Amino acid sequence: MDYTPVFINTYAMVVVLTAVYVYKNEREMVDISTRHDVTGVTYIRWGKKLCDGSNTETIYSGQVGGGHYAHTGASVNYVCLPNDPDVAQPLKPHCDYDLIYGAEYQIGAYNQPQGMRSGIENRDAACAACLAKGKTASIIIPGRETCYKGWTKEYSGILMAGKYDHSASSEYACVDNDAEAISGDSKDENGILFYPVKTVCGSLKCPPYKQDTEVLCVVCSK
Repeated sequence: MDYTPVFINTYAMVVVLTAVYVYKNEREMVDISTRHDVTGVTYIRWGKKLCDGSNTETIYSGQVGGGHYAHTGASVNYVCLPNDPDVAQPLKPHCDYDLIYGAEYQIGAYNQPQGMRSGIENRDAACAACLAKGKTASIIIPGRETCYKGWTKEYSGILMAGKYDHSASSEYACVDNDAEAISGDSKDENGILFYPVKTVCGSLKCPPYKQDTEVLCVVCSK
C-alpha cells in the first residue's frame, strides 16, 4: 500500500500550521512592544508638581530635598524626592551620617525676578520627574527662555542655586517661573535653599550679558 500522498499532505499541513504559529507570535510581540514603547528622555521640573510638556508624562510628583545650606560637608545637588516613598527602617543613633533636608524658596519682594510667582518665600519647593516620550536628548540652556531651532521647549524658568556666601556648595537648577509649593506652610525652617542667580560682569562678558540681571533658563528636548 502506498502511503506517500498521505505523508506529503501531513507534512504540508505541519508546515502551514508552523508558519501560522510563528506569524501569530511575531505579531503579538510587535503589539506588546508597541504597547510598552516608553522610550524618551527624563528630566526634573523644578518648582512644579506635574509635567505638562508636549507628549510628556509625569513619572512622579515630589518635593525637593538636599543638604543643609550651613553644613560644610553637605551634598551639592538638589534631588526630587517622591511623595510616596517606600517604608524605611530607623538608623542607629550616631553622628556618622549625611543628612537630607527639604528645600525652601528664598524669594521675596526684595529679590523676586520679574515674571516669577510671588508669595512663595520660605515655602517648601515642589518638583516632578518627567518623561518626554519619543525624544532622544534633553538639555538645560542657561541664559535663554526659548530653544534653538529643531528643539522642543519642555518648560522655562529662572536659574537658581544656593546663596554665594553660604557654607555649603550648591548646583544650578532651572526653577519654573510659576513655581509651586508642596503645601501652604511658610515657616522658615531652611534646609537646602533656592535663590535667584545674578550676573557679575568681568570674566562673564557683558555684552552679551548685562550686570546684575536675572539668568533665564529653558529645558529643551529633541
